[in-house]
Amino acid sequence: MLSQDVLKTSLVALACLFSVAVAQPSTVSFAYPPQVTGTTPLLIINVVDTITFQWTSNYQKAYLWVFCDEGTPGGPNKVYLWANKPVPTTGNATYSPFFDSDLNRDWKPNRPFHCHADLNYENEKDKGTNGPGFNVTSISSRKATTYALQYTTDGSPPDGNARITIASSHLASTTTNPAATATSTTSTSPSPPADDSGLSRGATAGIAMGVVAGICALASLAFMVWRNKRKVDKLQSRLPDDNVDPYSKPQGVELVQPYQDELHQGAYAPTTEHEMEADNRYSMYGGSTTGPVELEPLQAPQELPEGPSSPVRRA
Repeated sequence: MLSQDVLKTSLVALACLFSVAVAQPSTVSFAYPPQVTGTTPLLIINVVDTITFQWTSNYQKAYLWVFCDEGTPGGPNKVYLWANKPVPTTGNATYSPFFDSDLNRDWKPNRPFHCHADLNYENEKDKGTNGPGFNVTSISSRKATTYALQYTTDGSPPDGNARITIASSHLASTTTNPAATATSTTSTSPSPPADDSGLSRGATAGIAMGVVAGICALASLAFMVWRNKRKVDKLQSRLPDDNVDPYSKPQGVELVQPYQDELHQGAYAPTTEHEMEADNRYSMYGGSTTGPVELEPLQAPQELPEGPSSPVRRA
């Protein structure tokens, strides 16, 4: 029926519209490495160093991709994938160019490679969010250092031997002697940790407006479905029923049967066929009977006179 098709289509449209209205955008917030600001310089690590990425997201699955530009300064970009691996949707993961990437590259003195990390919701390119950038250099005299975000509560001033100071986060660096003698130094900054509380006010307001708009659209669509169904029901009520005989009596007219009684057993009395009595005697009209009568002989034909003549009598 037409009303059922309209109802099914409307329900599908309602489901699609409701899923769009309640869907929330994918969000990713990197806590480390820090964003470059006027007071926060770009993070630079050596090829033997290790960086600990830290983030929060609302992904169902997450993959960390590291890209680096190997192009010459002033020339075209040559961005290549250095590493990728599955990671937690919220948490951290370490990366070391020396252990996690192919180092068969043209490392020139004092020429860094500019890199950045992406957090993807699928293990494919351009399926996620770009993270802050950092540079990778190759200096043989540098010791291996681990860079990560560290939270402290003592508020101690930063160590004077710290290699880099991050204004928006606390930096923990561990220095390792390649000659098998290990020492560690920790540097902190008094500034508070980075804010990764979640959605911003603008995003929250946008989601609320989207939900309100979706509810209004659902109400409008429901009203249209109800109105169309009412019209279809009204039209169907005017159509003849498929089970009614088109040659039957019209509505409001009583069907009267032909006259019947016990004697006739039908509209007309039946007739009985029988042969009447026959009489083979013949008689003249008037009831008189005579014998055979001889007729007068035929006379020869005569020519009539030209003038008027009197009637001729027969003898």
